[in-house]
Amino acid sequence: MNAPAPLEKTVCWPQWLEECRIDDAAMAQAYDSTALPLRAAVKNCIALCHAVYGEGVSATEHSITNSAAGYWHSRSTQAAPWALLLFSPAYTAASRMAAALMPAILAHVPRIGALCVGGMPSQAARLALELTGVEDGFISDEDDALALVQTMHSLGAGRLMLLHTGELSALASAARKAGIVCFEECAEPHLVVAQGHSIHEDIVHFAHGAACPVLHEQAERKAACTQHSAYYCSTAPAQALPYDLVLTQGMEGCWLHRALSREFFTNTSIMAGMLEHESPLFGGGRHEGAE
Repeated sequence: MNAPAPLEKTVCWPQWLEECRIDDAAMAQAYDSTALPLRAAVKNCIALCHAVYGEGVSATEHSITNSAAGYWHSRSTQAAPWALLLFSPAYTAASRMAAALMPAILAHVPRIGALCVGGMPSQAARLALELTGVEDGFISDEDDALALVQTMHSLGAGRLMLLHTGELSALASAARKAGIVCFEECAEPHLVVAQGHSIHEDIVHFAHGAACPVLHEQAERKAACTQHSAYYCSTAPAQALPYDLVLTQGMEGCWLHRALSREFFTNTSIMAGMLEHESPLFGGGRHEGAE
């Protein structure tokens, strides 16, 4: 079996983007100004992502020869060459941002960046970049953000993540029209607290943003809401609940995006062919057109 093809050369950000880099002092200020319990909550989210998704490898190749059928095929995977997170200054959900970045990190995407469209990122967003180790953080306007997305797309099949509540809809639409694989969170999730369960509200607000709706179970029933993303309870429930994510005691600062995984950040290709009659691997089976 042949070894996997060499990894493609790591793509680079365009040179003009260096002028848009977030100042190191602003990143350090976000870390220093965040209380220890809040930092610990985001670190807990990062650790959960690592436990759930696991760490991948940069590339794989799996080959199969079916001599009876007369065919061979191989399936190869490789981490996407780049991943870019777009968000707005209004985005203040530290844990949800960390949870969007972690699958790309665990998939070993070689070039990962985050671009705040329209101004300085919030303290929570800057802390998420610090704690996940994403060093390439930038600020630009919408036109430059679109130019960056187009440039990166020309360098390979990367991935785009967008975190917003409508401000980046035009960018999301343009990226999809260009054929870029996108993940988009464009509405605040709903958080439901089980009856009798207490949560650390300061942690919830920092992890998910102050505007994220937090409903207590009785109020949630009265509101007749049918779509909720997370449910907080003291212990694991005995039966399945109609929520995307159920989190127990001490997990207020955690998050997992339902549509994200390491596989989202992986490119896959398949090669196939027919075995030649002269090949020692050919088992003598016949196929249409064979003499």
